[in-house]
Amino acid sequence: MAQFRRAFFVTLFCAFPLFGQHSDPDTRLFRAINNSQNPARDGFLEYLDYSSLPSFGAIPLGFFVVGAAADNHTAVQVGIMSAAGQAMTLGVTLALKEIIGRPRPFDTLEGVKVKHQWSTLGLSFPSGHTSQAFTIATVISLSYNDLAITIPMFLWAGAVGYGRVYLGVHYPSDIVGGMAIGIAGGFAAWSLRKEIRRISDNFAPPDAALRSGFSDFRLASLRIPL
Repeated sequence: MAQFRRAFFVTLFCAFPLFGQHSDPDTRLFRAINNSQNPARDGFLEYLDYSSLPSFGAIPLGFFVVGAAADNHTAVQVGIMSAAGQAMTLGVTLALKEIIGRPRPFDTLEGVKVKHQWSTLGLSFPSGHTSQAFTIATVISLSYNDLAITIPMFLWAGAVGYGRVYLGVHYPSDIVGGMAIGIAGGFAAWSLRKEIRRISDNFAPPDAALRSGFSDFRLASLRIPL
């Protein structure tokens, strides 16, 4: 898809200059963030990292189930779109990991303060956690088009990415790559909203705004608290 192609070239353009030796800016920034680990304040980022993988499955499923139970077409569509976006993003992320073949920082650098090594899958670039989080944030933000939702969602996605560097499992450029791919994946899923709408019609009746031809979703269309 066009969004993925653009993200691919932009990501490589931005990230390849950072793939140098251990004195490059990417590694220096990694050291600055990773060395700031402090047991007194690690709790939030560790909890966020523990909860991120379950969240990637729970958020689409939650929107779908709650939307279907409440006959809320918008919520059902967000659940399907976010799941589809994550699937596309995951495929691109795994392919790029194999193509680029960048080792994790704890595999090549000395003195890395690494935590949650159990959560690492394959190679380093791009960050899968970050790409998944930004896909979800993009789909939900496009669907509701409200700053009260957009800002918290992207703060959450950004915190997920920052935490991966802080915990020693990714370089900053891995996070940049994950952001680009995740946002592209969100837009790719959004571009399929008409097709997805036909699927969601089977689980919840179309919202009145959609029946009247209003194609932009709004927070007001969600008739249940999240």
